[in-house]
This record gives sequence, C-alpha cells and structure tokens, in this order.
Amino acid sequence: MENQRVFALVVGSGFAGSLIAWILQKQGRNVILIDRGSHPRFAIGESSTPTADFLLAHLADRWNLPEIAPLACWGTWKRAYPELRCGKKRGFSYYRHVEGESFQDDTEHRSSLLVAASSEDLWSDTQWLRQDVDQFFFEGAKKIGVTTIEGGTVSEAVWEASHHRWRVEIESTHGERHSIEASWLIDASGGGKAIAQWVGQVEESQWMETRTSAVYGHFTDVRSFSSDNYTAEQLKLDPFFGDDAAQHHLFDCGWFWMIRFDHGVTSVGLVQPESCWRFEADGKLDCERAWNGVLDRYPGIAECMRGAKLVAPENGLRFQPRLSRCMNRAAGKNWLALPGAYGFIDPLHSTGIAHSLSGVLRAAEILLGEPSQLNSRLETYSNDLANEIRWLDLLVSGCYRGLPSFERFVGFGTFYFLAAIAFEKQMSRDPSAWPMGYLQFKDAPLLALAQEFSRRLNPSLDACDTREWIEGLRRAIVPWNQVGLLDPALANRLKHTTAPKYASIASRQTY
Repeated sequence: MENQRVFALVVGSGFAGSLIAWILQKQGRNVILIDRGSHPRFAIGESSTPTADFLLAHLADRWNLPEIAPLACWGTWKRAYPELRCGKKRGFSYYRHVEGESFQDDTEHRSSLLVAASSEDLWSDTQWLRQDVDQFFFEGAKKIGVTTIEGGTVSEAVWEASHHRWRVEIESTHGERHSIEASWLIDASGGGKAIAQWVGQVEESQWMETRTSAVYGHFTDVRSFSSDNYTAEQLKLDPFFGDDAAQHHLFDCGWFWMIRFDHGVTSVGLVQPESCWRFEADGKLDCERAWNGVLDRYPGIAECMRGAKLVAPENGLRFQPRLSRCMNRAAGKNWLALPGAYGFIDPLHSTGIAHSLSGVLRAAEILLGEPSQLNSRLETYSNDLANEIRWLDLLVSGCYRGLPSFERFVGFGTFYFLAAIAFEKQMSRDPSAWPMGYLQFKDAPLLALAQEFSRRLNPSLDACDTREWIEGLRRAIVPWNQVGLLDPALANRLKHTTAPKYASIASRQTY
C-alpha cells in the first residue's frame, strides 16, 4: 500500500468510523479505515434512544444505505438481522435504593420512574451489543470497497500545503509500514487523540462539571429486577416492562446501569463521582472490592446480581478512571473529529450513540457538500460540538448534584427529556434542519433555566427546600412540557402513544 492516494483516512473502526467510511466510499471517495485493534471486541456504549433512531434512519435514507435502516427499530432489526445480537429498549427506568434496606416502592411510585420512548415493542429502541454491531458496520464498509487495516496506528501525519494533502505513515502490529496520501483525516477513535499531535489538538477538560468513573462488565444470570420487586398486577399498569430499558439503580452518590440483551447477557456498570472511589495504597483500584463494597450496602441491587456470572471482559471487571473528557477543537484544515473522539460526558442519559450519529451525519454533509462552504461549515461544526458538550455536561452534572435525593434527581432529569423530546419533534418534521441545534442547545431560555436550577441545587437542601425547588421547576418548564413531566397525577409513569416517524424507513423491505 505504498504511497496510496485516498480521499480520507478514518482512524477508528467503531460503528461511527465505519459508517462515515461506508458513506464516503459509496459516494465514490476512496477511503482507508484503520484501527489499532481488531473485530470482534468488547465495548460498551450500548443504549440507543429515539434521537439515535431518527438519525440512523435519516442516514440510511440520505445516503442510500438500506442495509442499516432496519437497525432503527428493535422489531425491524430482529426481523432483518436475527443473528445480530441486541436487546429491546422501551424507555428509561429509574429506581431509588436506600443503604441497608431492600427496595421498596409505593402506589405513587416515589422510589421509581418509568419514561416510555415507544408505543409498542415493534418500534422500540435497541440495546446495541457493540461487539456485534461495530463488526457489522466494519464489514459493511469493507464490503463496499473501503480498505481496512486492523492493528494499525498513525505514526506520523504531515500536512503538505503545496500538494493540498496529508502525508501519513501507518505502523501495524505485524511490523508493516504503510505510506498514504489523504485529502482528509477523520478521527473516529473512541478515546480521542489519535491524530491530536499532528493537527494541534490538546485536551481541555478542566472546565467540566461531570467527573465520574465507572467499573463495568457483561454478566449472565442477572435477575429480573421488575419481576422480583413488583407484582404482576402492578406491572400491568406500567407503560412498559421496567427491565426493557436503560435501567438506572440510584443510590446516595452514584448508580448502576443494567442493559439487557436478548441472548441472556446483561451489561452492568457502576458509576460514581471520582471522589467516591477508594483506591488501594498503591493508587490502583481493586475493581471487585469496590464493586462488592457498594453491593454490600444496597441489598436491592445485590439481590439482582445474586448468582450473576461475569463473562466479559475476559480479564475481569474493567475500570475507566475518568469518563468525561474534551478536546479544544473538533475540526481544522482538512481534518475533523467525530463527537466520540472530540468529547464525552457520562452514560447517564444514553447520549453517546445519538451524538456519534449526529456527527457522522454532519461530517458527511461537510465532506460531500459544496467546496465553497467548506471552511465556514468546519468552523460551525467545531463550535457546535463545543457547545453541545457543554450542554450535555450541564444536563448530566445537574442530576448528580441532585443526589442523594431521588426527587431532585428526577426533577433535574426533566431537562434532558424536554430537550430530547423537542429535538425528536424537529427531526420528525425535517431531519436535516436543526434550528435549535442538536438536543436544543441553542434554546437560550431552556439553557438559562437549567443553569438556574442547577445552581440552586446543593446537598444542604432539606425536604421543605426540595419541595419548593420542585414546585418552582414544575411551573418554570410549562412552556416546554408537553408530556406531563413532574405531573403528580401520573405517578412517575410517562407513556409514549405514537409510532415514530422513522418507522416507515426502518420497515422498508429492501434488505
């Protein structure tokens, strides 16, 4: 592959990197896709959302990729690709756990919240088993003609202005070296920094309010939390089965996620602020000790994990010491970073897949669009991503500020749902036009309101203060609140009654 000239070199072959490579190659632009690892491989970031589904369906329609359209809904996914492992996600479920006590709820559901994202199983969101899904996109890109290099890293990249191209050296784990000339560099690496030193990127994360860490793995034999804690009669009244969700088990300073796949495996992760972890004398974290220490304090979660067996990663539970990160810019002269490479906050609101797909959509429009608009669109893209990461940081950090109060956590969480619902309505009208930006980050009154109510949250709020804060929030969000968030009459059970507008694209029998 000596001195091969291509339109783009994409670094990172997760679903986002493979998808942008797939789109560009299908439009007649030669692409090389490299990755330091190989497929299949363990990965997290598994929970999709209606926002992600809208974006995926639009990408399939916009760039004539019927192969990916069925992935926009659980029902069409299962029909088109039964071998591609996934899980059903009907919405978001949240449960409050008290230290030393078994889980208890009441008829007003003051210890739980269910927010439906679909009206029936067929149109459900999907939990992505990333090992399978990433490989699916990688193989799809490869099949269309993308040149792939697994076990490869960029060892040097130099912009040659006189030739208007990047000269790139790639080293592989097999000892091979490749010299490539590329018009574009695209960073799709999950942790970022794959091309940072050559394009002048530096990390700029000190401003971030969300500072959490996680221990996680995949398990078999995780018990059904909903079936164990609610009667069949109670479950019939819910808008969906609480296990078919991005399930959040909240405790004083953090939470466990549980994401269930159809083949009996459950992704489970423990997320806490950095200050809550207890490290060993050598500065390392004993993952099992930290994990079991929390389970020992919260019997309701421990009971769910009783008898569960870790099946991945092979070397045991994995620790990510700092989840939130951000680079100083996302694009420049003939290079750009997709959202996952530019920045990330935390898994709390399941925003990772949707944000990545939004970046793929915008990157494709920039790279395949009108050349005269290139520089301005790159600048807009970089500025927008910076503002989006700040917005997501506020939406997530405010929820952590609400803990240990479940009521305050739920209260501030409404800002995410308000933003997501409004953005999805815009996507249903016109998926290519976002006047208020991704997840409404340009909605200045909503942003100011979230900032105000975040500032008013502090650990010293007593029960009376909390009630006043909630009542003030309920009144303030009326202009945006079309679904009854924080309505006491709904008893923390919110329904979704209509089929999504992207269903017609996902259902086309063209695959």
